Amino acid sequence: MNEEVRKWIKGKWVKMQTQEDSLKQGREIIEKILSETKSIVFINIAQGRPQAKAMWPILRTGIQVMWFNTDSTSNRIKQIQEDPVTTIYAYDVQRVEGVMLLGKAYVETDEKIRIQAWEKATVTEYEGGVNDPDFQVIRFETQDVNCFFQGTSVSFSLV
Repeated sequence: MNEEVRKWIKGKWVKMQTQEDSLKQGREIIEKILSETKSIVFINIAQGRPQAKAMWPILRTGIQVMWFNTDSTSNRIKQIQEDPVTTIYAYDVQRVEGVMLLGKAYVETDEKIRIQAWEKATVTEYEGGVNDPDFQVIRFETQDVNCFFQGTSVSFSLV
């Protein structure tokens, strides 16, 4: 996905010449939405159909990587192991702004990240703590980004 700026004008999307200001503003809005949102819609494909679930990110490295916790018995674990292609969607309903991150999700195996996730997560149901076999961490890696704000759509790729 190349960098692209489109504006909603008279009922249709019009491709604009790439404007650094719009790209910069889009990146700032993405960061703001991701920082302020309490839940994110996590979407993946299972058995040929989209599966959506509201999830709360517990760790984040900018827009590049996000981590979520879940149970080992969660359908999400099996689904992303079968097909890691995932979409994350976050939005601000008051400002009518949204960000869609397209990428891949994996079960996190890095012990340092798992410990950080455990420390950030406010979970008490895992008796074995961070080493409880039911405590799982999903890592989402962004590849492409689309952001909508003020009638403008900004798209760019991170890979």
